[in-house]
Amino acid sequence: MASILKLFRVLFFYALYLLLCIVAVVTVLEGWPVGGQMLFAFGLPIVLVWWQEKRRSRKVEAKAVAAETTNTKVTQSEPVARVSAHEKRIERERERTREANTVQSPSIAPPKPTKQNYSEIVRPGQTAAPALSAIAKRYENARPSSHKSQSNSRKNGWIPAAETATVAGRDIGGMVYVGTPLLLNHHGYRDKCRAYIDPSLSVARTGDDRAGEGMSYWPGYSDISARSRATYLEWLASGRSDPSYDPGYMFLYFYGLERRFFVDQTNADAQDIIAEVRRLISLYPENHSVKRYLGEFLDIATLAETESDALEPTFERQGWELPFSLKYAIGARLDKGETLSADWVLSWLMCHPESHLRTPATRCRNEFLALFKIRFDDRFPNGLKVSKPRKHLKATYRAASSEFEGTINPTADGKPVPDISGLRKPVEIAQEVADEVIDDLDKLSRYLGRNPEGKGSIEAHALLPLDLWSLFPSTEMEALKEWAGGIMQSGGLIPLADVIEKLEGQRSTKIGKRQLTGAADALARLGFGLAPDPRFALRSPKPEEPVVLFELGEQIEKLEDVSASYQTALMELALASFVAHADGRIADAERKALEAQIASAAVLSEQERRRLQANMAWFLAVPPDMTLLRRKLKDVGVEDQKAMRAALVSAAHADGVNRPGFTGEFVVQ
Repeated sequence: MASILKLFRVLFFYALYLLLCIVAVVTVLEGWPVGGQMLFAFGLPIVLVWWQEKRRSRKVEAKAVAAETTNTKVTQSEPVARVSAHEKRIERERERTREANTVQSPSIAPPKPTKQNYSEIVRPGQTAAPALSAIAKRYENARPSSHKSQSNSRKNGWIPAAETATVAGRDIGGMVYVGTPLLLNHHGYRDKCRAYIDPSLSVARTGDDRAGEGMSYWPGYSDISARSRATYLEWLASGRSDPSYDPGYMFLYFYGLERRFFVDQTNADAQDIIAEVRRLISLYPENHSVKRYLGEFLDIATLAETESDALEPTFERQGWELPFSLKYAIGARLDKGETLSADWVLSWLMCHPESHLRTPATRCRNEFLALFKIRFDDRFPNGLKVSKPRKHLKATYRAASSEFEGTINPTADGKPVPDISGLRKPVEIAQEVADEVIDDLDKLSRYLGRNPEGKGSIEAHALLPLDLWSLFPSTEMEALKEWAGGIMQSGGLIPLADVIEKLEGQRSTKIGKRQLTGAADALARLGFGLAPDPRFALRSPKPEEPVVLFELGEQIEKLEDVSASYQTALMELALASFVAHADGRIADAERKALEAQIASAAVLSEQERRRLQANMAWFLAVPPDMTLLRRKLKDVGVEDQKAMRAALVSAAHADGVNRPGFTGEFVVQ
């Protein structure tokens, strides 16, 4: 009957709200699109009816709870809980276990725990501790019925870390709850506290459920199977450090830790619990649920135990929100009018859910952190000044066990802390600096991507931005400079395979363009050049062919930044050297003509002329490939073709020998 009345009530109010919405569309919302009008007319009544029924159910529930409380005061007895079939099965297991025990103890009724105040979590001497209004106090009631003391464990309640409890013949250590579980009143349903290890329940002889087949998503010791109980107890007894067990067992243990910290609010175990939770996170570093729930606990717990000035930046993203401790630390500094250092700005960026850091930031993490601080300090030598937001910081902590939750409203020096969550400009500034740093680390990142074992090698160090050389010193760099200097004194020619072996520590039988480019970039950071220029050469040299080492005159981080005149002059030089090779020998006049061609090239820097001279030496030492030359000429413009034709004619007559039709045939094709 109640469901029929509810159906009529829902239909009546939906029709009423629908009529009102249609009137509003006709009279007020005529300018809206048709789709928007339809959504408003038919969607809003559904929302209103749902909200109305939700509110009505809450009122009915509140009245039921009030009536139950009144009845308890009159009869001085606990209201009868709804007993499910599952609970009946557990009670039967308890009776069988009690009957099997040979030692019987007199019944002892546990005292009803006193009401606890969860309004604040305040540690002695901590002025920055956050407030916690725990909802758990509304649900928590002790089990009033008497029970027999357990023969396999004389301890009851919380077991400190220095003590140990024995359950089902297993010494499980401390930092757990043992005994008859508390009954938590959730909306009229009586649920047993998940963390309590009830010694009266049956336990299998061996724990062979490491995969957690008998575990639910929110496991409770009283609800899991006997096999899972045995597995959990063995995990506790074996040191709680084996990650091969399903994470559900670790969570069951963690439920007790968070209850002890937030609900019992005792100072005796606070630091031990925080240290233990940090250790548990390290057991499952890739599990997102572990990182989320245990990370949120540490975020609040650490704040409750630490002064704001003692908090340190974190550079690990923990979830889809900024860590609460980070928001508190930065907000407290802004409230005092302080500027933000590079560490705090970088922490803000790396923990922000909308930040985007490309591969070099993770593959070259230490280099990224160091270079960001250098570039940030260059741009903001006195720190970043950020305006204090008006919104105050607050958050809600929801227990991983789902058994309690609370609101946190922290203060610093007795004043509310500003909330930085909505600020955008500081994050945008940090992202700009980070993008510049990532671009500077791109070459090193690509090298390490091709050579995962190359970290720490000479080439990897040489590819570091110059600003980082002093922070990441290498004793092998000076030896490399002496080696390159000796090669140049002997003419500069050396097999390519020898260069790669010196830089990478191993000899390669096949050398690609990327490998050659990385070698040239590494040498350029030391002030040495490598010819042929790998980015603009017609072809890459073979491992056994020689290359030319030469002085660049300065350390260069970006070899690719050259002028268009340099690229054209390099092509003309390649064509002219091909002509010089046509008769099988290089005459002195031809060599001088090529040198004069380099000297007469316009709009070239001194460094570009040095690179052309080294490439000329390579062209003369290694004959060019005709096929590659023709292919390259297809991309050359008309004006450049005229200049190249003139260079070819000049080179063809440099030795006084006329080669009729040669240049015309070569350039036209």
